Amino acid sequence: MSLTYVYPKNIIPKFFLMKRHSYVRDILKTSTILDIGCNKFKIIPNCIGLDVDPKVKPNIIADVLNIPFSDNSFNSVVALELIEHFNDKNQNKMLSEIYRILKNKGQFIISTPNISKYTKKIHDTLWYISHFIYAREDLGKHIG
Repeated sequence: MSLTYVYPKNIIPKFFLMKRHSYVRDILKTSTILDIGCNKFKIIPNCIGLDVDPKVKPNIIADVLNIPFSDNSFNSVVALELIEHFNDKNQNKMLSEIYRILKNKGQFIISTPNISKYTKKIHDTLWYISHFIYAREDLGKHIG
């Protein structure tokens, strides 16, 4: 999927988004895509972005625990760096909602940070600086 894509200007999130999004775009197989927790940068420009934060201007403002689409609505669902913001109970609810809206034999792509205890301090420092610039409200909210 070769579409024009605009990345953030801050080098830290730009690096992480470029690498992650490039990989995911290469493995996406459909055009009916829901990007949940999309923030300001949807996986591809013409997908449907869903986020709970109206400030990031998603296509749909909604909570992933109650996705406002009917059963079997999407060929692909993408949830990048989102599930770790929920406790166990809500992680299960989120996955159930995604399963409900995903078509039979649909594609679900999920990612979560995988940081060793040795690189956590460096990662947290870089992300703190980056998120401080963007005034992100989810700092320190990786609970699951």
